[in-house]
Amino acid sequence: GHRLSNCVIDSGASDNVMPAKVAHALGLTLTRTYGSCYSMESKEVPLVGRIKDAQVAFAALPEKKVLATILVADIRPSYGMLL
Repeated sequence: GHRLSNCVIDSGASDNVMPAKVAHALGLTLTRTYGSCYSMESKEVPLVGRIKDAQVAFAALPEKKVLATILVADIRPSYGMLL
């Protein structure tokens, strides 16, 4: 597995987003996808791909794991991932 720090959790968000630079640095396999999403600055940005059924765990609750689809977008990596 891979470990990320500096992630933002927004329980009301409709999408999980990871910067393309972070996904590539981790060596994650992306499925090509088309479309766009909105950055935290409310700008429309292109999607680079997606990671389907990524297993996500949290350091504070290591026994709890969730499966998530993560959109990978061409955004500035202020955070490792937005959940």
